[in-house]
Amino acid sequence: MQILIVDDHPLVAAGLEAALKGQYPGCSIEIAGNLAQSKQKVASKIYDLAIIDINLPDGRGGQLFSDPALAGHYPKYSLLLSGSQDRDDILHALSMGATAYIAKTVDFSELIVAIGKLLQSNPATAPLWYESVAQEFVPARNMFPRGTALSSREHEIYELIRQGLSDKEIAFRLDRSVHTIRVQIRSIRRKRGENRRAAVNAA
Repeated sequence: MQILIVDDHPLVAAGLEAALKGQYPGCSIEIAGNLAQSKQKVASKIYDLAIIDINLPDGRGGQLFSDPALAGHYPKYSLLLSGSQDRDDILHALSMGATAYIAKTVDFSELIVAIGKLLQSNPATAPLWYESVAQEFVPARNMFPRGTALSSREHEIYELIRQGLSDKEIAFRLDRSVHTIRVQIRSIRRKRGENRRAAVNAA
């Protein structure tokens, strides 16, 4: 089995590599420390599994799946790791094309068990979200009803709101009218079931 680990923290990558080799003695593991390196490796071979940290020095891990030059080279299974358990972070990450998402709050032993379950799953059921209480992967559509996911633009605005930017500052940053931004903020509030901008900002 060919495995790619994408993580900019050497200790985390080394620990994950050791745990995987203990579970899958015959596997071949390569490590990329950033998004650019991961794209180079994916372009050169097809991996059975890629384990990708979402936050990388040169971009978001999910961007690996948005490069047209890599079409046909994507790993059979791809698992995104993140410290965030925010529903919109999860949905946005999965919308980029990854097979599954798991929070970094799980320890290595549970992560290895989760990876085993992922490898036994049917890729057609993706995207999947790891439900830590049940310790199972479940289809994301079961956790997040249709019509509640933020669009890419809405997620971008949502991130700027969380940074504390005002409507006018967001409009200037994105080169959009204030009216357009406010319409999209209302859509964000509706999808998140929140009534006030302050609630979005506090999320």
